[in-house]
Amino acid sequence: MDGFNSQEIVEHIDSFGHGLSEWEVQFIAGFMDNPPETFTDKQIAIIDRIYAEKC
Repeated sequence: MDGFNSQEIVEHIDSFGHGLSEWEVQFIAGFMDNPPETFTDKQIAIIDRIYAEKC
C-alpha cells in the first residue's frame, strides 16, 4: 500500500479487516498493543499479504 507506513496499514487491518484467521488476529493485535520501532522485511511482507487478501 504505497504512501502508508506499516503501522498505518496494521491499524487499517485492525479496523477494516474481515475473515482473518486466529493467527492473523493475534499477529495484528500484537502490533497494536506493542508497535515496533521498525518492522522486519518478513513482518512487512505478512502485513502486506493480509492487507491485500482481507481488506
